[in-house]
Formats: sequence, C-alpha cells, structure tokens
Amino acid sequence: IIVSKTNVIHHMERDKTKLDHSFLATPAVAYQKAKNRIVFVENNATGRQKIQFFGLGLWINNLRFSLFILMVAPQKGRLLKAVWRGTVAGLKK
Repeated sequence: IIVSKTNVIHHMERDKTKLDHSFLATPAVAYQKAKNRIVFVENNATGRQKIQFFGLGLWINNLRFSLFILMVAPQKGRLLKAVWRGTVAGLKK
C-alpha cells in the first residue's frame, strides 16, 4: 500500500436535517429503523438484555422518537405511523 501525503480528499455531502441524522427522515426509513432495532436485539442480545429492552427500552425509545417527530418533522402523522407500524412488524417477526 502506498500512501501519499500530498493528496487531499474533499468529501462532498449534502446538508442533513436532524431527522436525517436520526434516520427518521422518511416514512420508509423510520419503519425500517423501528423494525430493525427489534430484529437486532432478537438476534444479538442475551436473555437479560432482551428483558431490559422489551420491558422498558423499546417503549421509552418509541416515545422519545414520537416526541422528536412531533417537535421537528413536517410530516408528523406519516412518520409516527411508520415508527409504530415498524415496531409492530418487528414484534410479530
């Protein structure tokens, strides 16, 4: 591997909103985030961690997401519906 100290790399990236940074910008992304959190815990957590997550963590995070969406998002209803639909879909899986 050859590394040059004279080359400069400029990364061009669009400006992101708070919703983009939290992966809640569109209903499709919000749905996937809600669903994939549950799938990740089911596949990777220990029994104790699952009890903690499903007993309290999941619901607190969903309420936090909901409040964040209500404060920041322009399309509140669609995003809220997507987060809760993703949660239900993850729990059914």
